[in-house]
Amino acid sequence: MAQRTDFEIVDASLLTDADWTEINKLKRAYEIGEAKAVPKALYELFIDSERAVRILGAFYPDIVREAIRASRNSF
Repeated sequence: MAQRTDFEIVDASLLTDADWTEINKLKRAYEIGEAKAVPKALYELFIDSERAVRILGAFYPDIVREAIRASRNSF
């Protein structure tokens, strides 16, 4: 049986080729298992906030959608 990872794309409809490059960086960092690799990859991802939202939305569409909705209601 194949091992299930936490990196399962739920909705890839908005992802660009550049987004897939970032996703692959995150996957490699996770697979390496080095303590600093994943936080460093995440930090680099969040430099571009639009890309970060698209990528997180691909993994967790409901959570991202709800967070955006909640942030709109807080203004």
